[in-house]
Formats: sequence, C-alpha cells, structure tokens
Amino acid sequence: MYAAHCGGGNTGRIGVALCGMAGFKSRQFVGAYPLTKKQCEAGFKLLAELAKEYKYIITPQTVQTHYEFGKANPKTSSAGKIDIIYLPPYPDIKQDDVGEFIRSKVKWYYSKI
Repeated sequence: MYAAHCGGGNTGRIGVALCGMAGFKSRQFVGAYPLTKKQCEAGFKLLAELAKEYKYIITPQTVQTHYEFGKANPKTSSAGKIDIIYLPPYPDIKQDDVGEFIRSKVKWYYSKI
C-alpha cells in the first residue's frame, strides 16, 4: 500500500502516524486526545522494527518528523507542519529537540531487537 505522507519527501521513506493530538494548538492547549506514553513507546518500537526490516540506518535524514522535514524543505507542503513539536508524556523536550529524542528512543529499541 502507498500513501503520500510528506510533501516531496515520500521516496525511500516510511510514514508512521500515531492517533492523537486532535485539536493541538500548543503545549498549553494539546487538544482532547493527547498522546500517551504507551502510544509513544509503541510508535518508537514500531519505527525500530521497520528500520531493522528495511535496513534503515537511523539518522536525521532517514527518521524525521513532518516538522523537521518542513523546516529543511520550506517549499513543500510540509512547510509549517507542527507534527511533531510536542510529546505530552515528555513535556521537558523542546520542540526543536523532539526529532532527536524520537531517534534516540528508536535507536534504543533497535538495539533490543
């Protein structure tokens, strides 16, 4: 199955979505369905499993959020996307550090597979 997920950046990438954060506006207004720690950890583990299966090396170029992709590629439809800039279970992570936090968690799970 193919589903475009990241304007201009789909080739050679796997899109993974977590259900939650509907209505998110900011750290102060996360909406009615904030992501839980269990959801986040399951997502990190899934990313590790997919990286292992498809032989991806986990780097900022191969595992990134829409937010990171949009910042690096401002002329795409991902420019200005705010996913993921906040993880409710990990409130101390700054928005520009979320991607690196995710990659570190994915690497940890990868090492356990």
